[in-house]
Amino acid sequence: MNLPKNVGREMWEAFVNHRFEKSKKNWSVGGAKMLLKKLEGFEESKREKLLEESIIRGWDSVYEPQTLNTLKKNTKLGIKDSEHILNELRKHNLGLLDVIAGKNIPLVDGKEITTDRDAMGRYFLKFKGE
Repeated sequence: MNLPKNVGREMWEAFVNHRFEKSKKNWSVGGAKMLLKKLEGFEESKREKLLEESIIRGWDSVYEPQTLNTLKKNTKLGIKDSEHILNELRKHNLGLLDVIAGKNIPLVDGKEITTDRDAMGRYFLKFKGE
């Protein structure tokens, strides 16, 4: 496979080994090529750092780096909204996994619910469009 600029074979192999160690043994060549194409969308100087961060955090892919402002927004709004939404869903015997699984979820405060992930890769609940 041809690696994108600024992605050394050693780092790529470390990421591939990481995926296999996480029981992702069925990762296809097509999937690997898609990930490499995704890497090409990032600045050359950040590509290896993204792979390294993915290994450290136990991720199966690479993600857009979050800015400090995005982190503050996700933390401040996401956690506050997530706790409120979760409390409302519990009234219907529903939880985060039900939303992730795509179950029929009632509106909360008249708004649709969705999930998102914070900078640490953890899921939280939020209102759609916010």
